[in-house]
Amino acid sequence: INLSKFVFLLAFYLSQSELFKQRKNLIIILLIYCRLDSCGFEHVFVGEIRRGKQILGLHNWVQFYLQEKRNQIDYKGYVARKNKNRPDKDDQVLSLQFTWKGLVKPIGSTFIGVSPEFEFALYTVVFLLSKEIIHETVKIEEYELQIVVCRHGRHIGTAYPVLLGTSSEDLY
Repeated sequence: INLSKFVFLLAFYLSQSELFKQRKNLIIILLIYCRLDSCGFEHVFVGEIRRGKQILGLHNWVQFYLQEKRNQIDYKGYVARKNKNRPDKDDQVLSLQFTWKGLVKPIGSTFIGVSPEFEFALYTVVFLLSKEIIHETVKIEEYELQIVVCRHGRHIGTAYPVLLGTSSEDLY
């Protein structure tokens, strides 16, 4: 079974009874996101500020949307496909530039429109496949992506997608 099918099955098809049976494994998975100095989950899905000077993480489109709705993020632009002046329904991965809490994040990437469960499952599976910093290339629909997962010992430090290519002709 390929990685994308496994992640899909893991995230969407476990029954309540199967989830209960897997609770010990799920607790272990949750523990890989937490460290003493920070939390990989917070870094990826919420965002962090380092020493009041640098935005770290914030790779989740739901959090980005919620922060933008509260006027706490100023979206500066994106890079994904040429000949477009704004993202549309066909964009699934974007590289974004924005300001948050008065700081500029020059570039950050995120999936668009996927569930947090999908991202959590994908990053966890990639993390479990390796012992080092992982740059795993995967194909999801027409997108060729590099899934980057950085380790801090036995914990996830960060995780995010990088768009490498697409079968669509309008990608730079």
